[in-house]
Amino acid sequence: MNVLSMIKALPVPAMRVLLIQWLTAIGYFSVIPFFMVYLVRYLHFSPAFAATQLTLFLVGQYGASFLGGYIGHTKGPLLAMRLGLGLQIICYLVFACGIDDALYLSCFSLLLGVSKAFFTPASKALLSTLTPGQDQLLLFSLRSTINNLGVAIGSAIGASMLDFNVVGFFIAAAVVQMVALFLLLTLRLPAIAIVADLKKASFSTGVKSLMVKPFFLLLLALYALYSFLYIQLEYSFPLHAAHFWGNEMVAYIFWVNAGVVMCLQVPLNMYLSRFISHWAAIFIGFLFMVLAFLIIGMSGISTPFLLAIAFFTLGELIIDPAIDTVAGSRSEKHYLAIAFSLLGLAGLVGSVSGNLIAGAFSTEDGAFEHNLWFLNVLLAMVGAGLVALTARVKFFSKMELYNEKE
Repeated sequence: MNVLSMIKALPVPAMRVLLIQWLTAIGYFSVIPFFMVYLVRYLHFSPAFAATQLTLFLVGQYGASFLGGYIGHTKGPLLAMRLGLGLQIICYLVFACGIDDALYLSCFSLLLGVSKAFFTPASKALLSTLTPGQDQLLLFSLRSTINNLGVAIGSAIGASMLDFNVVGFFIAAAVVQMVALFLLLTLRLPAIAIVADLKKASFSTGVKSLMVKPFFLLLLALYALYSFLYIQLEYSFPLHAAHFWGNEMVAYIFWVNAGVVMCLQVPLNMYLSRFISHWAAIFIGFLFMVLAFLIIGMSGISTPFLLAIAFFTLGELIIDPAIDTVAGSRSEKHYLAIAFSLLGLAGLVGSVSGNLIAGAFSTEDGAFEHNLWFLNVLLAMVGAGLVALTARVKFFSKMELYNEKE
């Protein structure tokens, strides 16, 4: 099935969920890449304080994902998504008031993370539930492509607003999220989205069921490693770029990132799916991450840095949908919200560790020691090695079919 055929076959509620995801990405990336720069350059906090705010955000985002998964499992994903968007809007409006008190900034950074914890696992579970029988790798690749179109637009808005009006990007994000919330409030689900066994399925039973499956334990380990690497895109990359080349380079990071994803994610994953397994794809993705961090560690010039961002993005666009696909297609439908929330907890471990360690390698003027990049090289190699040793990568075996069980 090609992309156009799949889009035409999508039910209207699923297309609306993708539209909401796009709007949410615009709002989110109008803020997050520039929030660190805003704290350091305009509010004159230290890079270590900025790292602490991102850590609080990550603790909220991934730590509360278990609560978000519980709400999505017991009350339905729509409520969890609505709560998440409502919290995001409140946080953006509070930041737009120009607060500069460290305690208030910390509290709302944490709440902003909680809002993502409610929204993201529920949106993935809902999209998978609304599209039974669809190629899940293609579906999650499409979701990521749409998300990154939002990243490109959002980062452009954030970059322009940061130089024009230092709190304008918060207002822009709030307005976009209000539109997304309106669409979400008016979304009506078909009967197919209501899983018959949902209310009968115990939340704790679902957790236990998933945690005894070897494939899921491997996914948790890989997602933790991937999250350690990915968080550099949101923290160390923007500060590194702003320090050496100015605010414009921060926007270039996300334009390159989004451009590569939009152009290559769906066709590349479709091509890989004809020849190799999901595990082999993840292995290749980690190798791209190795190459990216090697280039950053060995060069201080802007062009190789952007080339490294492109390689980093190739790793991202392969690893992320492959992990989502395995989780979505090999977990029971009534445990999808739980599966994605558990992945969120693994992401908490990886992201917070990556952020704290990056902060420890930072200098007072916003630069980073070279050892940070080589540490990421090592961890990307660990990820590739873990896949190769544990999953027994077979490079010429076709990717697993949708809903294939162990």
